[in-house]
Order: sequence, then structure tokens, then C-alpha cells
Amino acid sequence: MQRIPRRLIDRLRSLFSPVRRFRCPAIPCGWVGNLPAGDRSRDQPADGSNYIL
Repeated sequence: MQRIPRRLIDRLRSLFSPVRRFRCPAIPCGWVGNLPAGDRSRDQPADGSNYIL
């Protein structure tokens, strides 16, 4: 995942719930979206596996 600049609507949303904007660098994927901002250790499962919200 690569962080990208937030849009105005993302900045407004962050007033209530902090989010960061990301995109998938894989060309076939093309996913772009927001994920919660915060402490990475809290956002990742205890077993170390990765997930997408």
C-alpha cells in the first residue's frame, strides 16, 4: 500500500474519525481508498497477519 494525498472530503471526514488515503501499487488491482489512521501496532492483529478493512 502506498499513501497518497487526501481529498477535501477525506480531510473533512478526518475531523470525526482520522483516516489516511492509500492506493494499491499493483496495476491489475487499482484499489484506492481510506483506512483508519492511528497506531500501527493497534491496527494490526496480534498474530501479525495482514488485513484490509
